[in-house]
Amino acid sequence: MLAKRNPQIIRVFRVSILGILPVFFLTAFAAARAPWRASAGEPTGVICTVESQMDYPDLCSNSGPGAVRVDYWQAGLLPRRPLPALPLDPSLSQLDRSYARAGKDAKLNFYSSVEDAISGNANHSIYKGFVYVSYVQRIVRDEGTFFRTGDGWIVRGDDLTPITNKDQFNGFALAQTPDHPFGWVLPYEGVYPSRTPGGSADKHAVFYPRYTPVEVFDSQKVDQTTWYMVGINQWIVQTSLGLVFPDTVRPDGIPAGVKWISINLFEQSLAAYEGDRMVFATLVASGLPGYWTRPGLFQIQKKYDIQTMSGSFEVDKSDYYYVGDVPWVMYFDRARAIHGEYWHNNLGGRHSHGCVNVPVADGHWLYNWAPEGTWVSVFDPSGKTPTDEKYYLNDAGI
Repeated sequence: MLAKRNPQIIRVFRVSILGILPVFFLTAFAAARAPWRASAGEPTGVICTVESQMDYPDLCSNSGPGAVRVDYWQAGLLPRRPLPALPLDPSLSQLDRSYARAGKDAKLNFYSSVEDAISGNANHSIYKGFVYVSYVQRIVRDEGTFFRTGDGWIVRGDDLTPITNKDQFNGFALAQTPDHPFGWVLPYEGVYPSRTPGGSADKHAVFYPRYTPVEVFDSQKVDQTTWYMVGINQWIVQTSLGLVFPDTVRPDGIPAGVKWISINLFEQSLAAYEGDRMVFATLVASGLPGYWTRPGLFQIQKKYDIQTMSGSFEVDKSDYYYVGDVPWVMYFDRARAIHGEYWHNNLGGRHSHGCVNVPVADGHWLYNWAPEGTWVSVFDPSGKTPTDEKYYLNDAGI
């Protein structure tokens, strides 16, 4: 009678019973087998549904229909959780001046006034080489275009090429320390992942443009080359990634609870910590071979919100550089500093004369966050960066 009057009740009852029975039998089985627990790699002979295998992986056969999903779940791939990243305030990337590059083949002349520049009466010159200047005013006259530099000098417009604000990479702040290593894709052309470690690129897979953030869930070596799993059936070779490995132990010498910065020269990455919690991460460009960024434990000694850097190491000045108004400078090892850079887009690769270059916005964030005295740990897990003092007799920079 009830069934005729309420067919929906019967259907709900049947669905409820069918849903409860597997849980009942699995629970009873678990209770009966309570004295022992199957190891992670030991099949029990019990074939479970996918859902049950996700909920009770130690009671189900590791060859069951949900075994692969369980592996992904245990690795953190299912469900996929986003990195606890916090975007930076866009205003951090803004500068109050523009920049231009000088030609490589001639000295750059500076004039006291536009009239002196028109007549060719230079006040002083700097060597030809790697030369950038800032400017705060563009002056157009019948005689030509002129620029007023950040420190007040006049430079002829035909001696400079203004650079545009590039779409530069930025790191990010973190709400908490990530559960897995993470980083960014480095090749200019981007990458297609491989389905297996060491395999060829899968052109049907998702494409990762340059500087795409990724998480690492597993690693394998193939012919001495490390491959990282960044997704289900997605593997990328180590040389295509710049990674951050959360430090589980503070370096010796850094007290508990203080702010400190970790710079990984092999990965070309930087992470900032408050005690044991990571709060910021980005890519860097450190010293080229011969102009190494020195491994060791240091502290930020001096800070300048803007500073011109120049120098050379060769007798003939062939390696001369002059970079005007470098922003957010924090010296930590003699003339080596963490600072913002506006003149290249090679984050994740060695580029400097010993300094640690970071994007402008990242440099601004770090400058605001890190007081003088902040600890800086520089290390190279590959061991390829020399540590002998003889390699660091000349102070470096930029």
